[in-house]
Order: sequence, then structure tokens, then C-alpha cells
Amino acid sequence: MGVSFRWLTQLDADFPVATFSIDVECVADGPGYADRMVARVAVVDETEQTVLDALVSPSRPVFSYLTPLTGLTEADFADPTRTVLPFDETVAAVRALLPRNARLVGQNIHKDTTWLGLVPGRDYEEAIDIGKLFRVEAPPWFRRKFTTFSLRHEVLHLLGVDIQAGVHDPVVDALYSLRLWAAYGLAGDEMRLQVARAHLAAVPSTPSFSRIMPVIDGVAMSRSATPAVSPAVSPAVSPPSSPRAAAPPAN
Repeated sequence: MGVSFRWLTQLDADFPVATFSIDVECVADGPGYADRMVARVAVVDETEQTVLDALVSPSRPVFSYLTPLTGLTEADFADPTRTVLPFDETVAAVRALLPRNARLVGQNIHKDTTWLGLVPGRDYEEAIDIGKLFRVEAPPWFRRKFTTFSLRHEVLHLLGVDIQAGVHDPVVDALYSLRLWAAYGLAGDEMRLQVARAHLAAVPSTPSFSRIMPVIDGVAMSRSATPAVSPAVSPAVSPPSSPRAAAPPAN
């Protein structure tokens, strides 16, 4: 799972910033839009090496694996070829990989750090939201000040690859977040960024997964979707009860 850099704690300021991307995928533990539980965590470093790709053993019964989105099934968590860790061990593995001066990049990266309980200044130095890097001011009649594009839209129209035509793979999402950062953010070329933003705004919008499939197994995939009647979904496990963390907003 990679080398621990914790021995650098007192000397981090003397070392170059290390850049990582973290991506979290969730399964549903209820029918609501916010009923989610961490199920897979990927960490990719700036050399494009996958330093962690772990399934997270469920701490509560699974309502739906959201398979069309996540690609996950109950069988994956019993697969001996997969790395399956309890949530606490997964978080510990992520922390062990990050030096204190780590830069994290990713689409809505603050959602991922919130899911994992990572704290700026303790677990990493800064987090850069790729979505905010490319967002544009919305027309005055819009309810929101900015228009933020999806990672799929950004990668499709800036790098020419459709990464989310089907199942979302957190390793792939993390990898392409790093590539977007390397191509458009790292150099700090504001003119290049402005051209990219204008292009993203001009091309046809890319439909989100939740627009294509607003409900999976009775689970709402967006705030506007209405959960269907509870389906006959067998829980993956029936573990001891554990405190439920507040779910950060989903994309």
C-alpha cells in the first residue's frame, strides 16, 4: 500500500510538495440521496501510481451496492484478490501515505476528505478542487453564482477521453484529476485556464449519471429524485451498530 512518510513530520517544509488524488466511492445504506457509506477508496500519486485501492468492509447493512454506478457487488467484498479493510484501517492507510505537506487534488475533493475525516494542517497541506479550477460565472438569472462542470465533462472536452461512460472507477477518476491538474493547474497559466473554461462552457453539456439514472434499486441518486419503494435487497453484512457519520453533500 505504499511507504509511510510520517518520519518527515518535522521536516516537511524542506521537501518538495507531493501531489496526490483521492477518490471515494460509496454504496447506499438507505433509499435517500444522502444515505451513503464509504465502500472504496483510491489514492493515486503524482507519478500516476495507484498507491492504494481498497474496498471498505461495510459497517452497516448495505441497502444497495449501486452497481450500475460503482461496479461493486456483494461478491467483491469476499474476493480474496481484492484488498478489503475496515473503515478505520483504510483511513489509517491513507494517512500513512500522505506527508504533512501533501497537496490533494480532485473533483469536489473536500467531499472525499470529509468522508475520510482528513484534516488540513494535520493530514495534508492543501486541497484543490478541480471543479472550482474550471468553473465559470453563471448568467445573472441563475440561482447559483457559478457553473461547475462534472469531471466527465472536463476530461472529455479537455483531454479527449470519456472516463465515465459507464461504471465510475475511483482509480481512473483520481488519475484524470491529476492529469487535469498537471495540464491546466500546475503551471498557473491563467490564460490557458480561461481558454479551457470558455471551451467547457461552449460545448454541449455532458449528462450526469443521476440524470441518466435518477433511481437505482429504489435509491435516489440526486436531491431532486424521489426514492422508490424499498426493493428486496439483502444486506451484505449485519455488523455491530456503529455511529453514523454525517454524509457530506454528493455531486
